Amino acid sequence: MEFKIQRKFNQPTLIKVFYDGDYNGTAIDFKKDGTYIFDNSAIGLSDYTYGTYKINGNNIILDTDQIDNLTDLKQLKIHEKEINYQDGIKKELYLFQVDTNGKIIDRTTEYRVTIDNRK
Repeated sequence: MEFKIQRKFNQPTLIKVFYDGDYNGTAIDFKKDGTYIFDNSAIGLSDYTYGTYKINGNNIILDTDQIDNLTDLKQLKIHEKEINYQDGIKKELYLFQVDTNGKIIDRTTEYRVTIDNRK
């Protein structure tokens, strides 16, 4: 069992996103083989959930709509967001939860894209 889990962690990453909630955080590691590892952490402890996804351009569809206490996860979209820094505005990629029409859902968690190997 441990070998199987380790093999999932060692698969190459396609896209990795992260949300930093100070004492808690959430990361989703989308692997190149169509699987993902969902890491929901709090105060140094992590709870991992595994699943599959499909990607088409910037749109990602997960195999489930709810993981732990997070809902509306079925449909996700990578989208540029303008971030204000002291030296100016920069565009960065974020992952957002979207409805069935592809519209970003108000007040959802914004996941910053930390790795993007789609190119």
